[in-house]
Amino acid sequence: MKDFREKTISGVAWNAVGQIGRQLVVLLSNVALARLLTPSDFGIIATAIIFSNFAMTISEQGFLDALVQRQEVTEEHLSSIFWVNILTGAILAALFFAGAPLLGRIYGEPALAPVMRVIAAMFVIYPIGMVHKAVLTRGLAFRKIAAVEISAAWIGGMTAIALAWMGVGVFSIALQFVVEFIVAAAALRLLCEWRPRFILRWSAVRDLSSFSRNVFFSNITGYWVRNIDNLLIGLYLGQYPLGLYSRAYAIMLFPISRVSWVFGRVLIRSFSIIQEDPARIRCILLKISRAIALLTFPMMLGVAASADAFVACVFGGQWVEMVPVLRILACVGMFQSVTSLTYSVYLARGRADLNLRVNLPFQLLQVAGILLGLKWGILGVAMGYAATALISAPIVCRFAGGLIGLSVTGFFSNLKAIFFCAAAMALAVAGLDLLLPPEVGAVARMSVFIVSGAAVYWSLLRGFNVPGYRELMDIVRERLPLLRGTA
Repeated sequence: MKDFREKTISGVAWNAVGQIGRQLVVLLSNVALARLLTPSDFGIIATAIIFSNFAMTISEQGFLDALVQRQEVTEEHLSSIFWVNILTGAILAALFFAGAPLLGRIYGEPALAPVMRVIAAMFVIYPIGMVHKAVLTRGLAFRKIAAVEISAAWIGGMTAIALAWMGVGVFSIALQFVVEFIVAAAALRLLCEWRPRFILRWSAVRDLSSFSRNVFFSNITGYWVRNIDNLLIGLYLGQYPLGLYSRAYAIMLFPISRVSWVFGRVLIRSFSIIQEDPARIRCILLKISRAIALLTFPMMLGVAASADAFVACVFGGQWVEMVPVLRILACVGMFQSVTSLTYSVYLARGRADLNLRVNLPFQLLQVAGILLGLKWGILGVAMGYAATALISAPIVCRFAGGLIGLSVTGFFSNLKAIFFCAAAMALAVAGLDLLLPPEVGAVARMSVFIVSGAAVYWSLLRGFNVPGYRELMDIVRERLPLLRGTA
C-alpha cells in the first residue's frame, strides 16, 4: 500500500516537473513568437496541426494506452506494436506529403502545403520512441519521461525563436515540432533499456486490439470534436480569425494538457494496477480532482477576470480581438480540467467501449453547437462549444462514476469549496481592474493581479481550511524532510 502510494505521488510529482518545465518554454516561445510572427502565421500552423495531429492519432492506434493499461505484456506485444507503428507512420508521412498541395488549394493558402510537408517528418519520427515511452510509463518512471519532455521542449522552442528571429517565418514553428520529436525519440531510446526485436506477430497485435480499437475510435471522434471548430473557422472565416481563436483555445487547453494530464497519465497506470478495487479508485480520484482544481480553478478564472491585461501583456496589442473568446473558453477549461479525469476511470476499469458510447452522442451535439455558432464568427463558435461542453459534462461523469460508485453530486460537491475560493479571487481581480487607472500598463496590471489574487486565494484556502489545500500541505510537509535529506 505504502509503496503504491509513494510511486503514485512520485509519478505525479515528476510528471508535474516535466509539464511545468515544458510549459515554461512553451510560454516563453509563444510570447516571443507572437511578437515575431502574425496571427495569420499562427492560423496556417493551426490548420496544418489539425491534420497532422489527426494523423498522429491514427499512427498511435490506441496501442500506447493498451500497453500501459494491460496487466502483463510480452516481448511479442512490444516488438510487434513497434514495427506496426513504424510502418503506419511511414505510410502516413507519404500520404501527408502527397496530399499537402490539395489542402493548400482547398484553403486558398499557398504557404500551407510546404508547411505540411515539413511537419510530415513527425510521422516517421514519433513511432521510434512510442513503445519506449509506454515501457517507462508502465514502470512509473516519470522522472525519465520528465527529463525527455523538458529537453525536447527547450531545444525545440529555442530553435523556433532563433529561426523566427532570422526571418524564417511560419516555418520556424513547423521546424520546432520536428526538432522536438527528434530529441524526444532519441532521448527515450537512450533512457529506456528495452530494445525492439525483429518480431511481428499479428496474434499479439490482435490481443491488444480488443482494448485499443475502442480507445482508437474514442480518440478519433474526440479529436475531430476538439478540432472541428478550428477546421471550420479556417475554411469559412480565414486564417486571421483562426489564429486568434487557436491561441484562445490553446489557453483553454492549458489546464487540461499541462495539469490534468500530469495526473491522468499516472492515474491510467496506477488505476490499472488496482482496477479490481473501485472504492480505492474512487478515493484517489476525489483527492486528485481536488488537487487539480486547487491549481486550475484560480488559474482559469483569473485569466477570465484579467483577459484584457493578460492578452496585452502576453501576446501584444495585435491580439486584442481574442479577449471575449478567451473569457468564454477559460471557463470551459476550468470545468474540463477535472471532468477529463473520467477518461482514466474508463480505461483503468477496461471500459473504453463505454467511454466511446457515452461520449459519441455528446460529441455530435458539440459539432452541432459549433456549426450553429459559426454564423456569429469566432465568438459564436466559442459560445456554441461552451454550451454543449457544459451540458455533456455531468452525464459523462455519471457513467464514469457508476464504475466506481461515485455520483455526479458527490463528484462536484467535492470541489465546491475550492470553486468558491477561486470565484472570490476572480471577483477581487475584476474589482482591482476597475479601480486601477487606465494609464497603468498591461505588465504592471498583471503583476498587481497576480500578487493580489494569489494573496486572496491563499488566505481563503487557509482561512476555511479547504480539504484540497490541507491535503497538499500534508504532502509537502511529508516530503520536505526527504528533499532536505537529498539536498
